[in-house]
Amino acid sequence: MKNFKFMSLIAAMVMLFSACEQNNTPTPGGGDNNGTTPSVELSTQSVDAGYEGGLFSVDYTIKNALGDMDILAVSDQKWVNSFEYKENKLYFTVNFNNSFESRTATIEVRYPSMPNPVLLTVNQTAATEASFTFEIKDITTMTCSYTVTPKDDTMTYITIFSEAEYMLNNNITTLQELFDDDYKYFVAAANANNMTVEEFLTAAKVAVKGKHEKSADDIGLLAPGDTFVAYAYGIEFTATGYKQTTPVQYQIIETKLPELQDVTIKVTPTVNIANVNFSFDPGTWKGNYNFEFYAETADIYIPEGEPVTEAFTRKIARNWMWQIFENMDAGGTPEEVVMTYCMQGKRKYNQDLTPDTNYIVVAYAVDTVEGFPQLVSTPTVTHFRTGKVSH
Repeated sequence: MKNFKFMSLIAAMVMLFSACEQNNTPTPGGGDNNGTTPSVELSTQSVDAGYEGGLFSVDYTIKNALGDMDILAVSDQKWVNSFEYKENKLYFTVNFNNSFESRTATIEVRYPSMPNPVLLTVNQTAATEASFTFEIKDITTMTCSYTVTPKDDTMTYITIFSEAEYMLNNNITTLQELFDDDYKYFVAAANANNMTVEEFLTAAKVAVKGKHEKSADDIGLLAPGDTFVAYAYGIEFTATGYKQTTPVQYQIIETKLPELQDVTIKVTPTVNIANVNFSFDPGTWKGNYNFEFYAETADIYIPEGEPVTEAFTRKIARNWMWQIFENMDAGGTPEEVVMTYCMQGKRKYNQDLTPDTNYIVVAYAVDTVEGFPQLVSTPTVTHFRTGKVSH
């Protein structure tokens, strides 16, 4: 019996090896055209697209089809998408190429029981040269202006100044996602105002022609130490909206920090489980200062031993100014924020916090710069941990 099993196993292995030898090279259609295995044949193995992108189609044929089942196409790149299958044509969209480099994607065309997918290569060219130039001017702690000049004065284009924080909060990580976000917003805004998209963008001076300047008054007050993006792209209006005609080009802008004073604010926390008494001593600083708490779960928290970086200082300066802006939006004044939050001289403060948690208390000097109370010292960061609640 053992010999019979052994000989049967050898025979099976020989048959399997022979079958593998006969089919070791997949057919272009991904299946076995000599048998009943389904296979797919495409009218071409590659598609060339310009940087403008667009809708493309490729003919396909299914051999040994399984009833009414159709193909499934999947791309390894997000910029090739929106697959449809109609009357033996594979349709797909190639997004606008917003980079100045060519790129390649691979589409896998799959079918049930077909051992190997059929591959379709999509090659997309890049825009050969920039369509806009930016000139950034008059950057202060709270203002800036810029001029955008198109290469073609007759081209209609959109130009926008935006907080980088908006893109982070909305998970906008590519220029295509930025364009899509703009388009969705503008179409909705136009509909809400009973206007066409062209009417809305023209009235709002978002869609313009020729050299265009965004003044400090156009942009409005900015937070110090904040990051912004000025960008532009060409468009052509359509019956329902517009289509993109040039890559998105952008310029990163950072507002300045005030000149920082040499101020150290000594903070002594005395912890009683979740209740903390703080003693503040600003040393020789005679002006206002402010403080903030951040738990270890906050994005802005820095672990003990890590230095206070310029990036951290910028975040604190921006957050302080945002408090002032929010108060102004509610009808208040910057002076009211200073009176509410700031202290002078040696002071004590008591606060209940979450137990058994690491915290930092961030203290910094505040003084008037460009007519607004701003952070004017590198923040002093003090670490402490609240106690556990006993049961």
